[in-house]
This record gives sequence, structure tokens and C-alpha cells, in this order.
Amino acid sequence: MEGSSANISWAGRWFLTCSLRWRVVLVLAGACAVMAGILGHSVEDHLSTASMLPAHAESRRADRALEQHFRLGEPQLVFLAQSDTRVDTAEATKDGLRLTQRLIADRAVAHLRSYWTAGTAEREALLSRDGRCAVVAVRLRGGDEQVLRSARRLMDRESGQRGGFTISAAGEAATRVEIARQVEHDRAQAEMLALPITAMLLLFVFRSLIAALLPVIVGALAVLGMMAAPRGLAAFTEVSLFAVSVNSGLGFGLAVDYSLFLVSRYREEQARGMSAGDALLTSWVVAGRVVFFSATTVVLSLGALLAFPNTVLRSIAFGGITVVIFAAMVSLLVLPALITALDPWLDKGDIFSRWRSALSSTTTKSQAGSWGRLASWVSHRPLRVTLGSDRWPAAPSSTIRARPVRSAERTGTTANLNRRAGPRHPAHPISTRHGGHQHTVPSDVGQCWPNHHKPDR
Repeated sequence: MEGSSANISWAGRWFLTCSLRWRVVLVLAGACAVMAGILGHSVEDHLSTASMLPAHAESRRADRALEQHFRLGEPQLVFLAQSDTRVDTAEATKDGLRLTQRLIADRAVAHLRSYWTAGTAEREALLSRDGRCAVVAVRLRGGDEQVLRSARRLMDRESGQRGGFTISAAGEAATRVEIARQVEHDRAQAEMLALPITAMLLLFVFRSLIAALLPVIVGALAVLGMMAAPRGLAAFTEVSLFAVSVNSGLGFGLAVDYSLFLVSRYREEQARGMSAGDALLTSWVVAGRVVFFSATTVVLSLGALLAFPNTVLRSIAFGGITVVIFAAMVSLLVLPALITALDPWLDKGDIFSRWRSALSSTTTKSQAGSWGRLASWVSHRPLRVTLGSDRWPAAPSSTIRARPVRSAERTGTTANLNRRAGPRHPAHPISTRHGGHQHTVPSDVGQCWPNHHKPDR
């Protein structure tokens, strides 16, 4: 490394400075990780299950105008009170009035309509056919985030066994709360299933336990940075929960790619007889250029999502751009320091060494095997491959475009979610329509969308 230092660029000199002070780099990286972990610890409490409609959509503007000027609007939260007997008995009426009064007394409730306080002509719409289920429809105060926080709190407080009723929640806000919970549950389940498979693949590809830990560290640092960034961004704009759930996998995927670029090149240079320092410098210059252009390409691609006036897509773009930048930065700054620190153990502990040797002995005489032949074939026929890759997906897509649409129906997010909704709030599965709007309500309850003002107190 010393012999070649006179011929390297400013980037190489900067890299040499960082590699010689790898302890400082690792300490700073650890401190940044702790800070990012603290900031991102409660990030999901600050994110939203944002509506798929943009904030300036006509329907949302009309709903806000109805709320602000006329105290009207579609109820976001519906409580279903189910009883073993009829809900109009004396005991059931007392329990129903207690539920209604608790909701009326809550500051988050703007207005409501309850079976037990509605007029005689309105009661039929709030009662099931067998008389054992009644509805309290609630309109909540505030914007989207405040409505979701209030809905989550009211659902947790009121749902379950209350007196003689079994109370469950439904409506748009309840569905969005359940979406957030389902996303978190699915993400945790997917991570548990993917962990052992990913661990075995990393051990095989990186050829040792220590080397396999490198992309895990890079991915963890990138995801921690990505989780801290939306926390700060949420203070200025609405950020969707999907920004974290979607881009966590992207961060770890890029961490594996970028780590493999550097580690593989580092091993190749050492196999050619280079010293550890020179091999790491060459790897950083060559593979680092690949990492930089790869990250730039992904960032520009994700930036296209910012053109759409949709909170979910923009949040995915913000989170994706953040995690790509962090993955590239950690790969170019922290990973060389990790390689320097762990170099004596980098190639020890290959549990697949015997199988790998047997596999390599059965490969073709070509140095790169079948992959090398494929790469050579593609590189010698660039025009034919390019035209072929453009035409191949065109055939099925043209067939799809040519097929007539026999029926079409516009549905919301709840259409598919309802089939998978958990038992915590079982009032979700059925949708009915009233006044041109789709509402999620229990199956045995009639159309009951009101505009009943909260009584003056």
C-alpha cells in the first residue's frame, strides 16, 4: 500500500486515512447506530397507514368541507355491540347507554349516532334483523393521523366483553388500524421464516461465518438509518408505514450485493499475491465504483415515485432512497474498516468447504463455468440480446391488453384485507353501500351511516 500511495487519487488517499484509522471509523459507526436506534425506536408510532387517495382529491376535500362547515361526514369508526339477547331489554339498554356516554365524553369524538339515543324512525337502521346487534357510528376529530391514533385508542379501550355486550370495531379507521397491525405481524413472520434460509445462503456465498456477518452489519446499519430518517421526515409531512416495511428488505438486499462486491474482489486481489492493504485499496477503487453507480441508478429509479401525488408511493420513495444511500455509504466507509479489523478470521469457519470443493471439481474447464459462458455469449451478442429482451415481454403484455374486460369493479384496500383480518376485531369482513360510499360493517347490520351531532354539554 505504501508503494502505491503516490499514484492514487484524492479518493484513494482519503480511503487510506480511513483504513489506517479503522478503529475510529468503527467507533463512530457504532455511535451513529446507537443514535439512529434511539431515533427510530418508536418510528412506527409516528408513521401512518395513509389513504391511497391524495390529500387534494375532490372526495377528501368534500369530506373535510362537510366536517368543517356542517359537522357532517362519513363516520370513520363503527362499534358493533352484540348480545345473547335482544339489545332493547332494560339491562342491555343500560349497557348500551353506558357505551354511548363513554364515547360522547371522549374529546376525540366529534359526533355520533347510537341505537340507544337515536329517534324511533332511525333505530331500525342501527339494529340487526334478529335484534341482538346494535351499532354506534362515530365521527372523529382531526386529520388522518389524529383520527388513526384516536381510533386505535378507542378500539383498544372499548373492544371485547363489556357488560352484557361483546363489542367489536369496524369502519375505515378501524380497517386502517388493522392494516398497520397486520403489516407489522406479517413483517415479523416473514423475517422469522427468511432468517434461517438467508443465514445458510450467506454462509455459502461468503464462505465463512465472519464474512457472512459483514452484510448483516451493513444491512442493519442501513435499516437503522432508514428508520431514523422517516422519524424526522414525519415531523414535516405524512409518511406511510409501508416506507419501513417495504424498504427493510431492500436495505438488506443491497447490503448483501455491495458486501459481496467488495469481499469477492478483496479475495481475488489477495489470491493474486497482493498484500492485505493493497488488495483492500484496489477492491475499494474498483468495486466501490460499481457500488456508487448501482446506488445512483436505484436512487434515480425510486425518485420517479415522487412524481405521483400519493402518500404511500412517496413514502416508499423517501424510505427507499434513504436506505440505498445508507447502504452505499456504509459499504464504502464502514465495510473496509470491518474487513481490516476482521481480516485474520475472514476465511475461517467455512462449513461448506467440502461440498464447495466437490462442486468446483465437477465444473467445466472454463474458469467461470456455465456463468462465464453465459456472460461471454451475451457480451458477444449485445444487439440481439437487447432486442430479444425488449420483444419477449411484449407478447404476453399485448395479449393481456387485447383481452376484453368483461366486468370491472372498483374496490378499496379492505376488499382483500377483510379475508385475512384477525379475530381481534371481527366486525370487518362485510361491506355494504350507502349513499354512494362503501363502508365496512358487520354482516347482520343494516345500512346505518348517520350524521348525528354530538349533544351539547
